[in-house]
Amino acid sequence: MWLLAVAAALAAPPAAARFDLELRDAEVHTTIRMLADLGDLDVVVPDTVHGTVNIRLVDVTWETALAAVLMAEGLGAVPTGANTLRITPPTRR
Repeated sequence: MWLLAVAAALAAPPAAARFDLELRDAEVHTTIRMLADLGDLDVVVPDTVHGTVNIRLVDVTWETALAAVLMAEGLGAVPTGANTLRITPPTRR
């Protein structure tokens, strides 16, 4: 998965704890920030990222959950430092 490769490029993320996640009409910015907190990452999210997300994931890591949210919204992630991800704007379809 492409985000797992990005996460591997960052400085030693914490052990991959697994959890269940169910969100309904959750703001995308807030969801990304919450998952970044779980991964002990800094994130930069552009103002062009907006909207809500509905998600139900079972027994996943923060990397998998973040990848699912980003892919659902057409977003990307680029490492910009030892522990920082820059979220890239939605791709045009």
